[in-house]
Amino acid sequence: MTSLSCVFTDVDRRFCFGGCKSLGIMPCCHEMVKSPSTCEICAIIRKNGVHKHPGKITNEEFTNAVVHSSIPEPCAVARISDLVQLLQENPKNLEAVSTFVQDNKDKSIEFESSDYYLRLCDLNGTIHMGQTFMQEGWEQLYLPKETKMQVLGTLESRQVWQPSVEWIVLVGEDGCIYAYEEEEMQLIARSMSEFVKDGKGKVYSSYNYPDSDSEVGCDSDICHSF
Repeated sequence: MTSLSCVFTDVDRRFCFGGCKSLGIMPCCHEMVKSPSTCEICAIIRKNGVHKHPGKITNEEFTNAVVHSSIPEPCAVARISDLVQLLQENPKNLEAVSTFVQDNKDKSIEFESSDYYLRLCDLNGTIHMGQTFMQEGWEQLYLPKETKMQVLGTLESRQVWQPSVEWIVLVGEDGCIYAYEEEEMQLIARSMSEFVKDGKGKVYSSYNYPDSDSEVGCDSDICHSF
């Protein structure tokens, strides 16, 4: 018996299970945490009908369909440029970051030559929903000195069929961009303009909780000069 793996959304689950069953194919596990809006079998069923064999779809076609369907609507370039400009004028303007996130929640920022994109969200859009103590910890415990921060979003992998960690992206009042995951804080960009271009392309410093001997953080003068 043929066995094909597919990934499901809640909407597709019943439809695809029925389609798999009618094709004489054993459906796969449906307990995927992150899933695109389509799957290999569903795509074939919708295109060719339930009685046609799904063997003609190519790996490239499937990959392109899955990647395209998994990335949220992109944030308008003009809005991103406005935020970059505001932070260049005043890096401490975290209120502008908060407003930007609320106005563009669940949209995406894509990066050049990267397997990741940013999904815009606030703290409640991360795995730490409602855990305000986490925000306090990021601000007070990791960097050499207390630094106010605002959640910008989470880094998401384009490879939706592969499990990935959730890096939470934070904008610091020092003008730098940080990424947090599993008690590690990384300095990944020295300005918003650098981040929207390169994403998490480089790690300048890394800080582990509650390690007091972690690397020296971003100097505010250096950050603001970018």
